[in-house]
Amino acid sequence: MEEESLDLTAQEADAFWAWLNKSELVDGKFQPSGIERINMMLASLPSDPEPGRNEPCPCGSGLKYKKCCGK
Repeated sequence: MEEESLDLTAQEADAFWAWLNKSELVDGKFQPSGIERINMMLASLPSDPEPGRNEPCPCGSGLKYKKCCGK
């Protein structure tokens, strides 16, 4: 996937960041801003998953994970 350049002016970039960081009041409650929602989504993603017991150990020993670094 290639990154695209948007070529925004400084004023357009400032307006975008203001919009992204804006919290909204909905039904009397503040909803998280766009950037807060993105951060919450990223925090909920699993980090590097632990390898399966019979997969090669990520330490590079050549042993299966269960015989090396597995518990």
